[in-house]
Amino acid sequence: MFTQSKRITATFGSQKVSLAEADEKQQEAVETTDPLEVEKSNLNVQVEILQGRLQQMGKVLHESYRWSADEMNEIHMKEDEMKKSVMQTVKVLKLSLAEAEEKQQMAVETINQLEVEKSDLKHQVEELQGTVQDMGNVLTETERECDKLINPLTGSWTGAPLDSPREPSEAHLGENKEGSLPAQCHGRAGVGLRR
Repeated sequence: MFTQSKRITATFGSQKVSLAEADEKQQEAVETTDPLEVEKSNLNVQVEILQGRLQQMGKVLHESYRWSADEMNEIHMKEDEMKKSVMQTVKVLKLSLAEAEEKQQMAVETINQLEVEKSDLKHQVEELQGTVQDMGNVLTETERECDKLINPLTGSWTGAPLDSPREPSEAHLGENKEGSLPAQCHGRAGVGLRR
């Protein structure tokens, strides 16, 4: 009887120890998960900010393209007008050579000026296209850098949905515990880009 009582007491003692260990492990899990959830929330906010900045830049680029198109259309209209003017000048030549020569000179000067303006505008368009390309490259690089930080929490492949996280590796967790982000991802309103 005494032996059986000791066994029961030992069993209860063992269960208490196991329960205490389970509570301790659960507490450790909570303490580990909470910082990760906070970091994930911060990254999601940065993603939304960068996405908003990208939309703004898209609007600016769209306006720039439209402005370039309007300028080119205006040049074509001026060229058409000058062609008509030259044809009229040829008709005038039949009536008065001196007057026609003067008008022809004016037409040539105007055409030359328009050609210079056209060349300048084409150069501006080329520069604008180069700027657009450079901005696109910067946005793409920013997206890659931000994805590298977000992927450990959202998945191991680029573009994984934020609502389908994968288990981050211990190496990735170690990298993100610092909470460090590249300059492109801090304070931006560009380029996280929820896919």
